Parts: sequence; C-alpha cells; structure tokens
Amino acid sequence: MKKFFPVLSRDKATSSVNLEASETQHPSESIKVVDYELLETDPGIRPPISSYHPDIQNEVRKAYLKIGRHKPPYNFVYPWSVQGNQRRRFCKNWFDLYDWIDYSESKDLAFCLPCFLFKNVSKYGGDHFVTEGFGDWKNSHRLANHGTSSISHIDCVHMSYALMNPNQSIKAAFVNQTKQMNSEYRVRVNTSLIATKFLLRCGMPFRGSDESFNSLFKGPFLELVDTLKEINPEITKVINYAPGNNFMTALKIQKDLAAACACEITKQIVCDIADDVFCVLIDESGDVAGKEQMVVVIHYVNSDGLVKERFLGIVSVKETSAKSLKEALEKLLSINGLSLSSIRGARI
Repeated sequence: MKKFFPVLSRDKATSSVNLEASETQHPSESIKVVDYELLETDPGIRPPISSYHPDIQNEVRKAYLKIGRHKPPYNFVYPWSVQGNQRRRFCKNWFDLYDWIDYSESKDLAFCLPCFLFKNVSKYGGDHFVTEGFGDWKNSHRLANHGTSSISHIDCVHMSYALMNPNQSIKAAFVNQTKQMNSEYRVRVNTSLIATKFLLRCGMPFRGSDESFNSLFKGPFLELVDTLKEINPEITKVINYAPGNNFMTALKIQKDLAAACACEITKQIVCDIADDVFCVLIDESGDVAGKEQMVVVIHYVNSDGLVKERFLGIVSVKETSAKSLKEALEKLLSINGLSLSSIRGARI
C-alpha cells in the first residue's frame, strides 16, 4: 500500500503549517494520492477537500463519510470556557441531537461534516462551521438553526446522500430509464403533436365545454387523439397504460405544443424573408379584458418571386400612440431577427 499511496504526516506540531500550505498552494500542486487509512479525522486540523486533486476528491469524501463524525472517547472531559459571566462547554448530547456535528479536541470547536466535504462545490458556499469552527456554547440555538435553516448545509447534506446512494439520485433515475419507456413517451408526444398541427392548420379551437371521460364530445383535441387511438392499436396501448397521468394531453401540454409550432413557423417565415425588404401591416384592437393589442402582418416577396402575406405576432401595448406602437414593433422585430431598416412600407 505504501508503494502506491505515500503516508501523510500525522505530526500534530506541523499539522497547522501543512493546513495553511494546502490552502495556499496552486491547484496543480494539490494532493493527487493519499492513504485513506491515515486521513486526519480531527476537524480542527484536517486539510480542506480542495487541497486534494479533483480526480480523487469524491473518493476522499466517501472515505470520510464511511469513517463518520469525529467523536472524542467516551471518557473525554470537555474543557470549560468562560463566556460572559458563566462557564460553558460542549455538550456531548449534541451528538445525538445533530447528526452532522463534529468536535475537535485540539481546538475545542464544533464543525459540520457535510459542509466540510462539499463546501468547495456547493453553489451556496460555506460558513464558519467549516473554516473557523463553532465555539459559542452560550448560543447553542445556532446549532439548530444551522441544521434546519442553512441552505448551504441542506445542499451539502443532499450531495452527501447522493454520493453514498448513487442509484437513488435523480440523475441515476433518468439514466436508468429503459429504451421502451423513452419510445412510449415519444409515441404519446407525437400523437399529441399530430393533433395539435391538424387543429392549427384548420384554425380550430382545442378545448371542449365538457372534457370528462363520459362526455359525448370532449373537444376537438381529445376527440382527435381518440380517433388516432382507434386507427393505431399501438397508440391505444401506449396512452391507455401510460404511467401515472403521463398521457401528454393536458392543457399545459397543448399550449406548449402550440407555442412550439408557432415558434417553428415564425422561424420559417424569417428564413423565407432572408435579408430582403418587407412591408408591415399593423392593426390594433382591445381584447375582452379591455387591454390594447397590436397585430403585425408582413408582406414580402419570396425567393420564387411570389408575394406572401404572413401573420407575425400579437403584442400588448399600453397605449395606441405612434411612439408606443413603434417601440412595440421594434421589439417584436428584434425578437424574430428582423430590422426596422428593412421595412419599405407600412399600413396602420
């Protein structure tokens, strides 16, 4: 073992010097190999995780999690310290109350094991339970606040669990999905997409007044999906036995598919215009809520020399003044990659 993993010094007199050096050394000079059996367990003098080479940091974290929290021997006498007008000290019952707490005999301070392990990768950073340690025994309620209210601590605890239980993480759940599940999901999405495209082409509504299971007419969208199920037995099997409520026919799914189709159509219109000039037709009207809206239609000549008239979009405006309409038009054109300088005529 010593041939492959150099033994780290356990000399207590030089541990603090080694810690300072590890914190200031260049990343390329970080520890690349370590004897996991000789990891320093005292949280007050152990080197930070960032001092190890990135390739072995997770292995070091696993080793610390397997070792567990650092607890002094049962007969250890916790030293007293004067805080205010009273003598205080660490209470060993805190090991039972807080499953994350570490205690350092060398510094008489409490530390957090999950935060120590994942401080350098947590998006919320760390706190003094990692670097400085906690010794304000008078305000022991801060220990409870750290375990329940600290976003950084909760994030580190979740990463600790995911590291030791990789098969139960969200990432593993996605990876473990079978090809059959993915294939069935595509069938459901494609079925809803076919119904969406048909209704958009015909300019028909999606919803029905009664979409319940026993309704005689559930609405154009659901009725069209049922028709596709009658035509193709595979679609019937996949949708009827979808896991949970994953039918891909909900209102939100319908809106998302319609918005995706609108986005693709707009892209095709912009590509058809290319860098050529165009004319805009603008009309404004209020909706049922009394809000002003501006409708934009464009005229252009395509690559075949044919004049085309295409709907570009609807924009809500605060008022119908020329300045307000111009700003709204410029914003709509910029979103779709068009420019005001390409306009060669307008009708309002």
